[in-house]
Amino acid sequence: MTSLFGNLNDRWPLSRAVDAMVSAARRTGFPALIWLVGVVYPGLTLGLGLLGPILALIETATGLELQAARDLHLAPSVSSPTVLSILNPTLGTPVFIALLAGLPVSLIVARFCIGLARVSEEEHWLEVAGTRRTPTLWGVWRAGAGLTLSALGLLLSFPLLLMAAVLFLLGPVILLLTLIEPLRQFQNFIVALVIPVGLATLTYAVVLQVLVQLSLHSLARNRRGSASALTHAWRMVRNSPWSAARAMLVDLLLQISLLAAIIALDKLFQGPGNALSWIMLGFVGATRASYWAETYEGLGGLSTVHEPVPGSSAVRPG
Repeated sequence: MTSLFGNLNDRWPLSRAVDAMVSAARRTGFPALIWLVGVVYPGLTLGLGLLGPILALIETATGLELQAARDLHLAPSVSSPTVLSILNPTLGTPVFIALLAGLPVSLIVARFCIGLARVSEEEHWLEVAGTRRTPTLWGVWRAGAGLTLSALGLLLSFPLLLMAAVLFLLGPVILLLTLIEPLRQFQNFIVALVIPVGLATLTYAVVLQVLVQLSLHSLARNRRGSASALTHAWRMVRNSPWSAARAMLVDLLLQISLLAAIIALDKLFQGPGNALSWIMLGFVGATRASYWAETYEGLGGLSTVHEPVPGSSAVRPG
């Protein structure tokens, strides 16, 4: 328990992580258009969004219709429009058409995400905000200049890693259903096999969340490409594993609280509840970006680029 909570001599004790989250919430708490970027900021929904592909993969491999499993759905607003969901073909659309249609939107999402990560640093936040309480959407957009492709590659790598883990975990299940055909008649049994795969996927997604956030902020501050950002993030986690775990614990509790609130609102209010859910999702996303900006520094992350952020008051227009 001592390692989990940490102490004042540790690099990132739990008390400091909580203080960082409270400070981030105060900074982003004023309603602003920047919450729109918070909606697409990467979070736990990267793992939840794989429920559909998991079921589709089993149905394709076994020829089953897992209606019982499909009935276990979450509120639509739980799965925010991440890069993975944007590129996911729907309604029978051919893959290449879905890619052509989704790529421009994915580039926009990636630029806004990396821009938000960059302006979330307190010094840059004040520069871009100027006389306002929060940066504008245009300021966030300009802050992501030159990092769009690297950010897109970084954001796509984590859903792909999750999918690879799911394929590895589903292999024995699919093999079992293929070799023992009578088992296909017991859909509840199949659902019972799928649930552990889903839980393992969520656990893996939680672990990857630390690398997702630290990589984004490393890329925003050092501008050295996605591979270098990922390597840097891994070194930070390896050097302070308990500190990284405490940072993720605070973030995870916030996201679980958000998901519980979204599901409750969806069941109580339907339409109005969904609108409020999206607002909450945007606020929490912006708050988490600020939280991980401070966490990045707390875990020993450095900034090697000291030029003014594009769109800040320090940069002349033109």
